[in-house]
Amino acid sequence: MHTITGHAHLDLKLENLLVGENNQLKITDLGMAAPHHVPQKETRGTLEYMPPEVFNAEKTGSYDGIKADIWSLGVILFILEFGQPPWKTPDPADKIYGKFKRKPE
Repeated sequence: MHTITGHAHLDLKLENLLVGENNQLKITDLGMAAPHHVPQKETRGTLEYMPPEVFNAEKTGSYDGIKADIWSLGVILFILEFGQPPWKTPDPADKIYGKFKRKPE
């Protein structure tokens, strides 16, 4: 078994989460993982799970990979609770997503 510590996954999504023996959660597909202390400048991840700062990385400069993973985790938890994603695609025209894009704080 391999473990990666000190890294941001950068593509957390339901498809990359597996449940193993004893209901132990396993995170797979570490192909986009990067050291957490390095500011990210590339758009990485899956569109539906992507936070605004990643979606606009080319315009805004860099973003924190750990914070991006936390956003993706929030989308995962939303899907697990409500059975559907909070939006179809991260589009500024979507009322909820648009608010995050305009005022991420």
